[in-house]
Amino acid sequence: MNDESALVPVEQKEVQFYGDTIIAVRVEEGDVFVPVRPICDLLGVDWSAQRRRIVRDPVMGAEAMSVAITAT
Repeated sequence: MNDESALVPVEQKEVQFYGDTIIAVRVEEGDVFVPVRPICDLLGVDWSAQRRRIVRDPVMGAEAMSVAITAT
């Protein structure tokens, strides 16, 4: 995950996730991204450990990126 290449969303929407609300964003290319950190927080899982696992994984690591989200 490289913060220098953070994507800028064109649409941001709150989505229900098992009774909780998370934010999903759509970027200009049409792809939809969901930040993993809030999901980790909701599940009570350590974010830093999950981030290391994601970066190490050959598939998820290649797709992982930063997205600029506006907190409300």
